[in-house]
Amino acid sequence: MISSYFASVGLSVVGFVFMMIILIMFLLKKKTWGFQTRTFLCLMIISLVMLGLEILLPMFISAKDVTDMTAVIFSKIYLWSMLLFEEIFMFYSYALVMGDKFEFTKKLKFILFGVFIAFNIIDALILIPLDVTFTGGFRGSPFVVDGNAVFAINIFSLLFGIGIMIYWRKNKEKISYINLSPLYFLFFVYTVALLLQVIFAY
Repeated sequence: MISSYFASVGLSVVGFVFMMIILIMFLLKKKTWGFQTRTFLCLMIISLVMLGLEILLPMFISAKDVTDMTAVIFSKIYLWSMLLFEEIFMFYSYALVMGDKFEFTKKLKFILFGVFIAFNIIDALILIPLDVTFTGGFRGSPFVVDGNAVFAINIFSLLFGIGIMIYWRKNKEKISYINLSPLYFLFFVYTVALLLQVIFAY
């Protein structure tokens, strides 16, 4: 059981420490707190939350029983955090196109907030009724969350990736190379990780 836990969270622990270092460096650096900067901060915070959930999730899976819904609820919270990351990433891409010095009116802020709330309501309507299943945990194998909820997340992530790539291509002249290159790299890594999870059911 212990070996299964470490097999499940080893990479997440490394990522959590690395992201914490980046967050500290970001907060210590002098900056202008525009929309772009605040959105990037939200991205780092939700990344830390996701990694923390990844570290805790195997504990709930290993302790679950047939009648315990704790593992199911915690798993769906983790899946929802993935959607939340993608939504914030979408807003960050919009902020890059508009520029950090762009002045957002109260009306535009209200619209963006409404879109954000609408996305999260849709997320809840999708995730709540769908099932999750748990496998692994035997002889050192990692714990795996599967089921229709995970399948729905994969489909949503695929559509999101296609949409965001189209958006970047249409607005590449408005995004500096310094800002765009890490986004392409992040998208590439995210896509490879998603494909590996689908192929190997991990």
